[in-house]
Amino acid sequence: MPARSAAGARTRSGPGRPHASPLGRDCAAVTAATRRVLTRGNSPDPALLTAQAQACLIACRRSHDLCEQHTRQRTRCRLCADATGRAADACREVLAVLGS
Repeated sequence: MPARSAAGARTRSGPGRPHASPLGRDCAAVTAATRRVLTRGNSPDPALLTAQAQACLIACRRSHDLCEQHTRQRTRCRLCADATGRAADACREVLAVLGS
């Protein structure tokens, strides 16, 4: 599920933990919403599922691209880039299943 890897990596903050960037927070919110829509299971609308998965892919790619720029300087950015890359892959898999 896309939300688990990206949302978990991007929203943890507190003492000694970084705050997520606005793109990271957007990615976490979109992936969490995508998980809820995909797992609801009550007569899903294929067009809605496709649109949600496409939005998730865009959010993951944008966050990934930002984090990827800083992977050499910051471990948290490497972790973010890895998580959002996996989430983007999961979105692509969902879209493939949906036939998009």
